[in-house]
Amino acid sequence: MYIIEKSLKLSENVYEIWVNAPHVTRNAKAGQFVIIRTDETGERIPLTISKISGDLVRIIFMAVGKTTHALAAVPAGGAISDIAGPLGCPSEIKKYGTCVLVGGGVGIASTPVIAQALKDAGNRVIGILGARNADFLILEDEMAEICDKLLIATDDGSKGHHGFAADLLKQVIDDENVDVPEVKRVVFCSGKIYYDLLARKNAYNARDIALVRIEQLYPFPEKQLETIVEKYNKALVYLWVQEEPENMGAWTYINYHFRKIPLIHITRLPSGSPATGLHEIHQAEQEEILYKVFRTCDCERKNKYCGLQCMVGKSRQEILRQFNYIFFDKRFNL
Repeated sequence: MYIIEKSLKLSENVYEIWVNAPHVTRNAKAGQFVIIRTDETGERIPLTISKISGDLVRIIFMAVGKTTHALAAVPAGGAISDIAGPLGCPSEIKKYGTCVLVGGGVGIASTPVIAQALKDAGNRVIGILGARNADFLILEDEMAEICDKLLIATDDGSKGHHGFAADLLKQVIDDENVDVPEVKRVVFCSGKIYYDLLARKNAYNARDIALVRIEQLYPFPEKQLETIVEKYNKALVYLWVQEEPENMGAWTYINYHFRKIPLIHITRLPSGSPATGLHEIHQAEQEEILYKVFRTCDCERKNKYCGLQCMVGKSRQEILRQFNYIFFDKRFNL
């Protein structure tokens, strides 16, 4: 049996319990969960770990069915039959730079432990919390202590932004680590590929390449992208980069909606499958995508990557003809 040391009602049908479970707390990591059974005949329910303190694990849940109502009814000092864990793959915690953590409703329960882990790893953490109204907002004070910046959204506007938590995310995220007048390449992308591109950019200290994340595809953020293009009006090459094959992913949609610039796509070759089926081929193709963005310098400058300095003064049309981005003789050996 496992003792519930603390029990508290946070909002309507949302409860917090602290369970004495040292076998869980010894190995628990951010993003993992436990499975709880209130009694020997009860069903097993998975619940996210919200916080660890000594031998105590905090669980926050919404009472919506027979088992969760039974769990909510166990008072402080009472006991539950089983708690198994920690289970599941933990969140990938490392130093990214700036991280945005979004939680809504009872899902906010998982954010403090992840936010703290990201903070401990040396990141700047921005928290965005959303709820139906101010009465349903939980853990605000705790997240405010952890996060460098905390934003609030409520559906009815009773606190913070009037709307959804996701509304507070920028639809388009510009690159702050650039010398704007020197930018020759603007790279548009979305999703995980951004981090591969960012790692390569940081390795080369490429401040003349702007990485622009499009975080909202629909409705298409045309005005925001027009602002980006105007900002980098001296750029010679605009790229759309994705991990998916040319006939998949967002490329077709992007190309249809964003026709005001000569956008070049860098993708995997067209395929009937989104995956190669072999890790070595996947890695080689991934490296090829990065190579096409950060091309090798083959002029007398001998830079780490081609900065397009040789192209200064020529029109974009000449760049596209003379500095062919996509087709080159050498393919990576698979």
